[in-house]
Amino acid sequence: MAEVSNHATRRLAAVAARQEGLVTTKQLRAAGLSDEAISRWVSAGRLHPVFRTVFILGPPTLGPRGRMRAAVFACRGAVISHRSAAALLHLREVAPVVIDVIPPVEQGRKIDGIKAHRISFPNRSEMRLVHGIPCTTVARTLVDLAGTHGIDKLREAVEKAVTLGVLDIAAVADRLGYRELWIGEGPTWDAFALATAIGRSTEQAALTVGPMAVSVRDPATIARGAANVELLTGRTTGVALGTSSVRMVEGIHGRSRAGAATVLAETATALHPLFGEDAPAPHPDDSPVHGFRRRLRPATGPLTIAAFGDRAIAIAAEHADRMVLDLVSPDQVRMLRAKLDAAAAGLERPAPRLAAWLPTAVDPDERSYTQLLGSIAGYLTVRGYREMFEAAGFGAAVALAARGADREQLVAALPREAAAVVGIVGETDTVRSRIEEYAAAGLDEVVIHPATASDPAGERTLTALAGAY
Repeated sequence: MAEVSNHATRRLAAVAARQEGLVTTKQLRAAGLSDEAISRWVSAGRLHPVFRTVFILGPPTLGPRGRMRAAVFACRGAVISHRSAAALLHLREVAPVVIDVIPPVEQGRKIDGIKAHRISFPNRSEMRLVHGIPCTTVARTLVDLAGTHGIDKLREAVEKAVTLGVLDIAAVADRLGYRELWIGEGPTWDAFALATAIGRSTEQAALTVGPMAVSVRDPATIARGAANVELLTGRTTGVALGTSSVRMVEGIHGRSRAGAATVLAETATALHPLFGEDAPAPHPDDSPVHGFRRRLRPATGPLTIAAFGDRAIAIAAEHADRMVLDLVSPDQVRMLRAKLDAAAAGLERPAPRLAAWLPTAVDPDERSYTQLLGSIAGYLTVRGYREMFEAAGFGAAVALAARGADREQLVAALPREAAAVVGIVGETDTVRSRIEEYAAAGLDEVVIHPATASDPAGERTLTALAGAY
């Protein structure tokens, strides 16, 4: 006589497939197996014990991540921590054989292969899901490791955490309901790779990748990258285009930035049949291009163009769904909004939405201000910004930048007030009023760039502003 119906067996297999091959005693019982039947399945090799109450259904192969998931199943309510969390967060190369967890309450019987740490259980802001597994955040993991690791191992983890902390920011923003995550590109990250990692470790937010430097990335590469991200993450994925800077294009990539505005227009034009909701999906009857057929559906998010000068604004008005600015004051927003609207009207086209990346900090302290002012320092010699900071009374810092002062010297020369010129800084009510000021100037979307120096993952700032606009 069958111990469980074929339907229940298929249901168990589906559950195991979602859990890296794992099933729990509770799930087996729910499918109709008695404890005696479970024992017989173990004896017959249909089930393979991992920890108490956790089994592999099928072939007995389980990687480090699967063992961490099994540990969380075995210790109900526990969070992966310490060395195991460092491995799951890619702060160390090798996962430990014994899984580190922090249980919510004192555990009863010890479980072989699991080390339960008797320390304070992390609060909500100190936890995140990684591949569906509850895990301490990068910041909390480093704190926990500080008491158990040697200085060299801890230094290595801290260096990796500096670059991977962006994943925690994305996780916090997604949990708080922010509808879109922007993934910029710079000398550290390939933006499409980072967007894929973020999309696979968050739950709901749409993704925008860029601005991509058009003198470095060609249209086919941009379209392919966005399509890859949307397919691999299941998230609506947009791209932003920009001309970047001489330092980035010529200094980092060794490419010429000559004629950048022309390249921007050409790239936007070339992307139209390859990207966006209106771009045609690949069809079996399509003719190959140079012997290759398109296989992926185009990404369906918005096309954004980063602009500040008149030529780039005109290109955005003609081609973009949205134009984005970087580090601007409300007065600049008002001026640039008028230029964008006029350019769109001249083309008899609806004006694109207007967004701006703005450095943001709620209740900032000295470390936060240092970070904010550091983000401003690189703009002190840029045309348009230079005049704005001089008019705001920061001419001494502008002159110092013109003489070639380094970032540390410029941060020291800038007063705290400079952060409020092109950012959103202060107590919660002040910050919300500032957002309203930007909206009144014509800004449709604020892209929050949270200071994290004393606010891990920007949790305080992102929480205060969730749903504020």
